[in-house]
Amino acid sequence: LAQRLSVDCFRADMAFVVARLRTVLCVSLFAASAHAAAPAVATRSSKQGVPTTLLHSAAAQLLPGGQFYAPSSLGNFEGEAPWQAANTLETLASLAGAVGPAVQPALYGAVRQAFDDALAATHDGFFPSGLRDYDDFGWWALAVLRFARVPPPAPAASEGSGISGNVLIGGTTALNYVGIARTVFDMFVQRAWNESQCGGGVLSGPVAGPLLSGKATITNELFLALATALFEVTGEHQFLEWANKQWGWMSMGQGKAMRDASKGGMFSEGMDLDYEWERCVGRHTSTAWTYNQGVVLGALASLFRATGDESLLRSADEIARTVMQRLATPDGVLQEPCETSGRVCGRDQLIYKGIFARYLWQLSAVAAPADAAAYRAFLMTNVASAVAHGSGGGTSFGLRWTGPFEVDMAGSATQSAAIDLLLAAAYPDRAALPPLRAQCITSAEQQQQQQQQQQ
Repeated sequence: LAQRLSVDCFRADMAFVVARLRTVLCVSLFAASAHAAAPAVATRSSKQGVPTTLLHSAAAQLLPGGQFYAPSSLGNFEGEAPWQAANTLETLASLAGAVGPAVQPALYGAVRQAFDDALAATHDGFFPSGLRDYDDFGWWALAVLRFARVPPPAPAASEGSGISGNVLIGGTTALNYVGIARTVFDMFVQRAWNESQCGGGVLSGPVAGPLLSGKATITNELFLALATALFEVTGEHQFLEWANKQWGWMSMGQGKAMRDASKGGMFSEGMDLDYEWERCVGRHTSTAWTYNQGVVLGALASLFRATGDESLLRSADEIARTVMQRLATPDGVLQEPCETSGRVCGRDQLIYKGIFARYLWQLSAVAAPADAAAYRAFLMTNVASAVAHGSGGGTSFGLRWTGPFEVDMAGSATQSAAIDLLLAAAYPDRAALPPLRAQCITSAEQQQQQQQQQQ
């Protein structure tokens, strides 16, 4: 990857090696401790009334052997752009984590195979071809990091209980996945972070350069989400420091220009530098899409877990409720602006609503009880409509959760979006995967210090 991007992303010094080793030790301890607490899976329906059989039947179409599963150098799923393929993989990882690998090892194995196939199909062993900008890489980093946090089934007695048994994920390990995410994070920090334009934030790309001016909302949200997720996994405070710095810029710095007051404070698609006035201006003539509001919800939920700062939940609640009011029908069913404006929705928009549902689900796991209840009620309303009107009466879902079901708009991206929605409603209490235990981080750091002293 370093050769491909012409950047010095990999570090060969001892600190880098120790950090990787520390991660794999922590993942091993985490996996071992998580087996005993794996959640049971309902055989007919969840406590919220969402049939898990429907969820699993819908997901089967995206797993190996399913009608939309088509591994290639662009990703694993028929008709999807590479960044969408990363989202679909993250959706499948969330499903495996919610169900519990100890309960359904076959599901875990199928998801593991999907990740293995995705990595094997690439020419560099990291990412599919066709990735151009920083956000493309951010999506893949979040996907592999999500799956790295799903504890694999306990190894059979003949396999032993050593580190390799606990962290092996198909042809790779959780160590490799966390390493991939760290590499992308380093790339953001070293090449995309820019304070000369708009006082901070990350540039959009392209990664291979030359960098273009302007800062996309989604790229900056992904950087925030990646920083918070890496802190939860590793416990390393550099990631928390960057997350606080990034959110400070987005909420109180010049990054505020990405939010459009005329749209209730929702995020527009980004901001640009006005060279004549030497100030940054938001792209408020652009559309406020659901996914631009969704990613930040998950990032703020993660940052709240790390800091306990309730102002983060207030900010997230404001965004969530604005979407629930402005980007939904009077009955509370989510819609993209292109579904109602007479415009034709493009390929990108096919998956947007699922991304919002995923991160609203994650926010509900840490929100105040009244807020969490409101989010879950909204998700259930959308499930009811999508099943009744947007599925064509089967397990394949189209773009419009309001209906009608349109065969020509149904595919892997719309299926992935629907699975995010069904998953959020079927397993409302299982959005947050257990973080790595802080004591293992501390222990690893102490061992490192002892070794340095001995040297």
